[in-house]
Amino acid sequence: MKKYKIKREKDSTLAVVKSVFKKIPIESYKTPCITIYSNGHLQIDNCKEILDYTENIIKINMGDFNVEIKGDLLKITSLAKGYITVTGEIFSLNYLYER
Repeated sequence: MKKYKIKREKDSTLAVVKSVFKKIPIESYKTPCITIYSNGHLQIDNCKEILDYTENIIKINMGDFNVEIKGDLLKITSLAKGYITVTGEIFSLNYLYER
């Protein structure tokens, strides 16, 4: 009886999974990110500086653009290097690009 070797095709699913989990470039960790939560707070990562801070408006420099948060009883509850958490009744979030 003749023996045949079974050729296995390259598993394309495995290749897709490996491509998803490739090493993320270091530049992507420095990209500004804003996360809005439904319970009245938002988190801002990789910001540069706070430009204005009142109870109704917070303006933040994100590098290439500024962010303006409008609302009532706004507070910065957490502040670390490049990381801010804002709580309060948030009405709007505006991106401000200067020309």
